[in-house]
Amino acid sequence: MVQAANAFRALLGERYRVPPGMREAMKTARAEVEKALQTGSNAGLAEKTLAEAQERFLALLAGEAREWFAGWRKNQDLVEAVRPFCNASDKAWLEAKWNPAQARAEELDKMVKAPRLKLEQSSTILNAVHYNDQEWAFVEQGLPAIWKQFGNDLRLEARLRSAALPAEWTSLAERIGQALEEGRAPVDDLAKARQQLRDWLREQLERIRDAKEKEKALAELRTDNFLAAVARLESDKTKGESEKKGVAAEPAAPVAAKPSGATSAPESLELPLIGRPTVPEEDVTLDELETELEHRLGWKRWFAIGSITVAGFLVMRTTYAGSAMDYVVAFFWAFSTDLAVDNAVTLLKGKFPKTT
Repeated sequence: MVQAANAFRALLGERYRVPPGMREAMKTARAEVEKALQTGSNAGLAEKTLAEAQERFLALLAGEAREWFAGWRKNQDLVEAVRPFCNASDKAWLEAKWNPAQARAEELDKMVKAPRLKLEQSSTILNAVHYNDQEWAFVEQGLPAIWKQFGNDLRLEARLRSAALPAEWTSLAERIGQALEEGRAPVDDLAKARQQLRDWLREQLERIRDAKEKEKALAELRTDNFLAAVARLESDKTKGESEKKGVAAEPAAPVAAKPSGATSAPESLELPLIGRPTVPEEDVTLDELETELEHRLGWKRWFAIGSITVAGFLVMRTTYAGSAMDYVVAFFWAFSTDLAVDNAVTLLKGKFPKTT
């Protein structure tokens, strides 16, 4: 009996984040378990008290779980209403968050519908409620962003194809977005918006003249792939305009050849690059550049190296004693001088272009 009471008490001592009704049931059961343990001298009475405490707890837990699942059903209805408006990335995020939580909720529902709830099932129920409430907090915060993203994508796709969205749908979409931001569940408005969008798109897609293209577009609409269906309007519009003008699809005219002195920059780069010379440059090899640099610098380079060396000698001659530290200082002085001159030469390579 003591072992069973301790195991039950350990279950009740877990820090689950559950609704107030469940917390109250756990608190009451803990008090009854303590009472059973206090009557340890009377084993029969203790076992009876413990059994009654477990029965009352399971009955209360089952009732609270059924009530919780009814609320979860409302969350499920809202998610299912928003799902058709998800793009690919939002749909993947929603499924990653929602599907495991929905599986736990369905398992909970099966347990509480059984004629008798078992004690070992209570931890499964408490875990499901604990984790599902946390996951729902994330999902609920993400639903307004999903709806807003869909609205932006739909308006962009429609604008690119010169298709005007119905004013009634636009007004309804704003109301839905506000409701989701406020934490309300506009399930009926979402269903209405879905039907309005279907009707509008069906009317637009019926104008497609190509039978195969029309069937593809209608297939997208039947699966509530609204953005893909809108994208189908572009090809038909282009074909329709070509037929009206009597212009057959022809390859583009060849581009005129550029002058021999013109650069081969892409057409999109119309603006000149800042700092670039306007006169075409000749190709210059590295050897030619080195020769020209040597010619330009000449004695100036060696004068700079000699000045640095003499300066180093004047600085060190009064303190030089031949110690290890003196050798280290002399080495780093020479090394830094070499690097400085090398960097100066590299920098000057860009300062003196080749002359003719």
